[in-house]
Amino acid sequence: MIHQATSRPLRPIGLIDGRAANQHIIEAEVTMDWPPRFHLVIGHLAQVIKAAMRVEPDLEMVMDWFENDFIEELGGTAMHIVLQGRPAQVIAFLDRVTWEMAMDTAREQRESSRV
Repeated sequence: MIHQATSRPLRPIGLIDGRAANQHIIEAEVTMDWPPRFHLVIGHLAQVIKAAMRVEPDLEMVMDWFENDFIEELGGTAMHIVLQGRPAQVIAFLDRVTWEMAMDTAREQRESSRV
């Protein structure tokens, strides 16, 4: 179900009561009455992006992964899974990836110290 944001109607671009139109738009966006689920989803998106940045610190790459890379074991992209209300599964996946990366690094360090 898609919720529509509600707000007072925007006036045509230009000066509005002596204010720039973009200021009016900003005020309209701030006063929108978003459904409670919207705030929850934004929080979940932020949690997943934060977890993904532990794996890859480049935000542009993280966002590309988040929107486009299909996660086979979860059955969708991270974005789709979060929007389905399953952010914990994506975060668990990312935690497992982080753990596996750490284990690989430790294994490589042990092997290089033996040489």
